Amino acid sequence: ANFDTGEKYDLFVSMVVSKTRSSSPYEWEIYSYAQWGVKGSYSPGGMDCCNDYKDYLGVAWAGGLALYSDRGNGVYQAWCVGEPALNVARHKVTANVGVAHSFNEWWSPDNCPMYYGHTFNRIRESTWKNRISNATTEYVHTWGGHSYSISLSASGPSVSISPTNETWSLPLYVSFTH
Repeated sequence: ANFDTGEKYDLFVSMVVSKTRSSSPYEWEIYSYAQWGVKGSYSPGGMDCCNDYKDYLGVAWAGGLALYSDRGNGVYQAWCVGEPALNVARHKVTANVGVAHSFNEWWSPDNCPMYYGHTFNRIRESTWKNRISNATTEYVHTWGGHSYSISLSASGPSVSISPTNETWSLPLYVSFTH
């Protein structure tokens, strides 16, 4: 497995790419994890209190591998007793390139901050190519309430948002052989 980690404010993000099938169709899982603060944090640094706007966890890869399955979930901070689970929902898919998931950083009406969220994305190809490609995960934080658009590209690969005002992001990447 190959991995990368990063931190910005009180946000920790990691990604792991691991091979899950060694025969055709060959398969890799791209696991992305984002955590705000520590268990029980009220308002981790970098979060915007009571923010009802979506944040995004995007994953893109080079090499033309096909998305086979994706899922995500998470939880709000421990003191948010009785709150629903963090709803990590598929937001955008670009065939053979990537997938982005969205979720609320804060849960209303109780203004409960996110603790962690993660996604599990399985990608496949039918023949072993014996080449090296990159995969990237990017956490995109928003607070402006604009009509945002997420783009995924195999060139790089990259995850981007438009417009870029009232956002910041934390990107990671890994290399893997396929």
